[in-house]
Amino acid sequence: MKSRRIIFSILIAVLTSWLALTCVIDFLVIPEVFAKVENFFKAGLLGASLFQKLNCVEVFFAIILLVLTGLDIKKSSRRRIHFLFSLILSSIAFFYAFFLTNKITSLTKTWIYLDSINKHGNKYIPDIQQAHQFYHELYIGIDSIKIVLLLITLFLIVYHDLKND
Repeated sequence: MKSRRIIFSILIAVLTSWLALTCVIDFLVIPEVFAKVENFFKAGLLGASLFQKLNCVEVFFAIILLVLTGLDIKKSSRRRIHFLFSLILSSIAFFYAFFLTNKITSLTKTWIYLDSINKHGNKYIPDIQQAHQFYHELYIGIDSIKIVLLLITLFLIVYHDLKND
């Protein structure tokens, strides 16, 4: 019973830390970066750098979440849902860390390069801008889903613990 309390405490700490960190960066830090840094490209690269660091922390949280919910998977059918949500959240963390943030950063650097070699316009810049916008909107959409999933997972773990399931 004591080990279950420890697992529960760690799960709550990981989920609330992940949720808090995501919300602080998404709703406070990034908007402030774009408000204070006058150069659009510098603000974008700073934002991407912050997200790369966040992605590393998210992967760490995801691994802890997967391991701990995986240990609990055979205890009851209701607890399998914890593992399912952990798996989805982990997939998001790995997708961000190993693809999406790198893609956005690469597009930003390409955009900066094309802008620097021809100040009067470049026929490839609109394509880069569209791709950048697509991946940026994808990131925002998935991040919204991630926040909702973190809240649901947190609620379910607390609810099932209160029901002593």
